[in-house]
Amino acid sequence: MLAPSATKQLIDGLYSENLEAASAFQQGVRAYHNLELAKSETFLLQALQSDPFIGMAYYLLGNVYLQENRLDDAISRYQEAVTLEPMLGVAYYNLGIAFYRQGQPQAALDPFERAVLLEPTFAPAHYNLALMLDSLGSYEAASQAYRQSLLLDDQNARAFYNLGLIVNRQGSADEALGLFEQAIALEPEFADAYYHQGLIYARRNQWEEALNALGNAAALEPENALAQYNLGLVYLELDNYKAAANRFERTVALDPTNANAYRQLGVAQIESGRPEEAIAALQTAGELLPHDAQMYYNLGIAYQDAERYEEAIAQYNRAIDRDPSFTDAYFNLGVSLFEAAYLQTRTEAESMRRVADGEAIASFSTQARNRYQEAVDTLQYALELYSTAENFERVGEIREYLELTVIPTMNAGMEIEAAPSIDIPVTPPPARPDPDPFPIPEPMPLDSPPAEPERTIPAFPEAAPASSIFDGALPPR
Repeated sequence: MLAPSATKQLIDGLYSENLEAASAFQQGVRAYHNLELAKSETFLLQALQSDPFIGMAYYLLGNVYLQENRLDDAISRYQEAVTLEPMLGVAYYNLGIAFYRQGQPQAALDPFERAVLLEPTFAPAHYNLALMLDSLGSYEAASQAYRQSLLLDDQNARAFYNLGLIVNRQGSADEALGLFEQAIALEPEFADAYYHQGLIYARRNQWEEALNALGNAAALEPENALAQYNLGLVYLELDNYKAAANRFERTVALDPTNANAYRQLGVAQIESGRPEEAIAALQTAGELLPHDAQMYYNLGIAYQDAERYEEAIAQYNRAIDRDPSFTDAYFNLGVSLFEAAYLQTRTEAESMRRVADGEAIASFSTQARNRYQEAVDTLQYALELYSTAENFERVGEIREYLELTVIPTMNAGMEIEAAPSIDIPVTPPPARPDPDPFPIPEPMPLDSPPAEPERTIPAFPEAAPASSIFDGALPPR
């Protein structure tokens, strides 16, 4: 009688010398080939009861369990298969897939490495090995594995894309653009590749190219809130505020928690001349970002554009409370203080014209001067901050504003007879915020499909030697 280790050898085209086991095994093979998984499992288990040393039976059982998403069972069977058949590369490959589907890239790494060693020309093994290394942060090793997979299979769009993410992260944006372009050539509707192309172009201030790439991404995946958001930022840079607002409105509809989108929606509506709509968007942003100075500053601009100066003053003060060095907020606060003081002084002056009481007039004049003086002090402080920052253009603007508008109006306001005839002065536009920076692309998450190459279940050849059945690898999806 043969030793147990000999039973796994092929004898006359069979995987076992035990005829009962061999018969059950072959029935299990046929059932597997016909996709009758439950039936295949029954026969394979019968074969192993008669001969527990049939490595190929364990391998096929692993395939059955993997298709049924019984991952623990699949892993156990593949491990038994490679113990009995240590040169069975396909079993290592599918073992890696099972670990991957469990969310265990570290555990999947060794099986894929072994599969690559045993089947060095099998591109999917190189690709899946790269995917594991990528997800574990071993980007240089992942890059080499992706490149090797592409040498073996230059039709894998996902490999071009993933490699593009890595080289872009490493600072090779030109190569990344080329890799994304190759991915798109293979898959013209590859939205993620368009998206990351658009981010590269945006960082280079190539706005038309960014508009085209991000526009394609948003069109292909209209439910992608990030694509809509970044496309809105590009429209802001191109001064197309109506289109920008439209994209930000789509963003918040898709993701009501995106505070930056509400903030940028407010900016776009301000620039579109719709301050009241901007106020609504920015108030929502404030609920989501209660400690963000920029948000309160933007809300101040909206109120200022709506000529609701007292509310603008309150928002600028909130911005300054959260960021005491917010120079633009001091400038806009000074302008709003002056506007509010002027409107209040003019309204009160109308009433004071009918009052002959000198004491009341003197009190009015003192109060008016104090209000104007607060605006002057705030503007002068903003001027000092701009001088320190060497923003001499803004320094000149504030000086001109003080000398030609604020001081003359303050002095004229003291004359009761003259005050009603003063026209509302022309004020400089509020200092505007810049759009948010474009986000850094993140590594592809583990659950991003397709994680593995597209395969089909082939016929498992009856009585074939183990070395010739690699095409029996289970389809990854």
